[in-house]
Amino acid sequence: MTTDDTNDGQPKIQLGDYIILQRQKYTKLVKFSSISATAALGKEQLELGNILDKPYFSTFKMCPKEDLGKSHRGRQRLHTLEICTDLELPNIREAVSREALGISSSGIDNRNITDDGDSQSL
Repeated sequence: MTTDDTNDGQPKIQLGDYIILQRQKYTKLVKFSSISATAALGKEQLELGNILDKPYFSTFKMCPKEDLGKSHRGRQRLHTLEICTDLELPNIREAVSREALGISSSGIDNRNITDDGDSQSL
């Protein structure tokens, strides 16, 4: 983490820093190791190059980079990250509320379940 005096001394995101990716209730920690680094977030592939030298605690929006069409089912969609403007932030915070997303607090996250081989065979 470094500081830059041109922007009120705010710390900037640099290579080698860890960043937090959050989408709805899912949070992931990723190391920003190179300018061409990418991160997978579900079926979405994010290019992280645009976050270099942006202030910490910035909010970014996912912008589609390529249109795969309907023939590429199951393939990850590629997105770039663009910093949100001050006008967009209130709209994003409003859209992220639990009620707007339809997220209930019941159930648990089962993305990290692994097969232990003790299941009943057919």
